[in-house]
Amino acid sequence: MARLEDLTRGAAVKAPTVQGAGRRRRAGGTVNRKGARRLVCGTAVPFDHVRAEGRAGRMGAQPMAMVAGTSRGRVYLESSTPHEQIAATAQPQNVPETYLPEKALSFRVQAYGMTRHRDLFTLRQLVALTTLTIHGSEAFELR
Repeated sequence: MARLEDLTRGAAVKAPTVQGAGRRRRAGGTVNRKGARRLVCGTAVPFDHVRAEGRAGRMGAQPMAMVAGTSRGRVYLESSTPHEQIAATAQPQNVPETYLPEKALSFRVQAYGMTRHRDLFTLRQLVALTTLTIHGSEAFELR
């Protein structure tokens, strides 16, 4: 079971980790056209509040599970404190500092404070992307 926390209220809820290739969606989801719903307590949160929190730099990522490939398919494993600490120490190198367009059709992350391409990824994802960029060209040259 993975633990989800509502940090504003200190509450916690267990979310099951699953095995298998099937994709299940929770009925109703947590976001609709009106806003979002807190996962733990179900309280409605208007988009204006979510956007303001993003612009203020108070939004982030929380690992919930890890996916491992096995001979029988995918296995979803609970994320633990050591895994979260390792993820938080990722040090991406040579990350481009390019800006997103101010407005783009069907791409509205700017309203949440994401103004650069790097803002779209976690530190671990940036490490993977920059590593592939650097060493991908080396692999191509070896062909």
